[in-house]
Amino acid sequence: MVQHDSASLKRIEQSHDRSEYNLLAYLAYNLYAPLFLAGPILCFNDFVSQNKEPVHIDMADTVWYISKLVFVFFAFEISCHYIYFNSVLKYYWEVAPSHQLLPAALWNLVTTYSKLWLVWRLARAVAMLDGIETDENMPTFVFRHYTFQAFWRYVDCE
Repeated sequence: MVQHDSASLKRIEQSHDRSEYNLLAYLAYNLYAPLFLAGPILCFNDFVSQNKEPVHIDMADTVWYISKLVFVFFAFEISCHYIYFNSVLKYYWEVAPSHQLLPAALWNLVTTYSKLWLVWRLARAVAMLDGIETDENMPTFVFRHYTFQAFWRYVDCE
């Protein structure tokens, strides 16, 4: 589950003046590109609070976060260009023996997880560059969970 610090909880639970709950703020929240692409990874009260009083995000953390994102992006691109398993996979399901389907399903899960990881991390990186602090949507990799239920709870933590 997501752990919030006291400042983050204060921003989430803090109510604002009625004048701040208007159509313009609602449209800004709904059309803010990182939230629009990756889903609502912070609540409306937190968004309004951070627009009113910006949160300090350490630039070194942002650079480290973006460098990890770039590394995973290039690793994913290289694997897609030189490992043709995803192209063969749609034909492989019908002809493969049952004991070989588990590695194929696992590779398909890793590929899908990596695609979602890249999109959600890119959206968070853009928000961090914009000065909006959001929670991590997919904090750990798929192999860290031993059951499907634990994996789903942790991935869908928002």
